[in-house]
Amino acid sequence: MSKTVCLMLLLICMVACDRGSTLYAPSPTVTILPALRRSMKGYELYSWQVDGAWWFTLITGTNRTKSLEEITSGEDVVSEDGWVRLHAQGLQALENLLQRLPEEEELFWAGAQWLQGAQTDGDGLALPPQEMVQDVKDHCERRGVVLHVSQ
Repeated sequence: MSKTVCLMLLLICMVACDRGSTLYAPSPTVTILPALRRSMKGYELYSWQVDGAWWFTLITGTNRTKSLEEITSGEDVVSEDGWVRLHAQGLQALENLLQRLPEEEELFWAGAQWLQGAQTDGDGLALPPQEMVQDVKDHCERRGVVLHVSQ
């Protein structure tokens, strides 16, 4: 056999044998979500618990009160005019979401008193345990986001 054919066969064998190796495996795709726009009235953050899991909604700041249904349901929205409503489940997902806020943006973590009707029957808004609140505060501080937490 010619040297070229032998080299090609050797190369094919090396590639075939290496399929199980992670040495040449592509790195996992990292999805970089686009940054959110600065909001004239900052952003509002709401939290509530369902079956032991903490849920969060980040929404564009407004002067109006919102219903529990508006906050906890509906699809994620980032409109061209700057309106934002995004949901996250768990601390890590929330921190990933907060990564999208511009530096020096104001974030208001709202309690039940910000709800239309302010019903607090156990199924409403609540702040998570203090340790989780502190983790979010620390994350915002590192990111340069100004967090205001209302009790």
